[in-house]
Amino acid sequence: MEKRNDYPTATRQYLIVEANVLVASDLLETIMEWKPKASVTVCRTPDAACELLRSRGAVDMVILGIGGEALRRSALLDWLEDHPVRLVVMEGVLKNGLTLRRGHATLARPFVAEMVHAALSSAAGEAAV
Repeated sequence: MEKRNDYPTATRQYLIVEANVLVASDLLETIMEWKPKASVTVCRTPDAACELLRSRGAVDMVILGIGGEALRRSALLDWLEDHPVRLVVMEGVLKNGLTLRRGHATLARPFVAEMVHAALSSAAGEAAV
């Protein structure tokens, strides 16, 4: 797990669930440039994310970039359904029968900073700035 700016005055706590190191790093840097006081944690598997969420408690927003069997086998989808966390799902994650009964914003791949800002703002119910 990778953390950035995890201190008590953080305005928002973000959790990125993404196995690809380059994609996760790009998301992390984009969020930190946009929201410098945010706390951002990266988990490379759905199981690691679920363990973190169970031990630490809720975060403000989850950016979900892992789908397939790894997501299907984990308890992360159930956790997301049961907790009022804002959610951004990356394009292609929910396929082959994976579904969410709750609302979420979608982030297309490949993405640029403005697309990340728009998806995060949409999930948070804010206007992208």
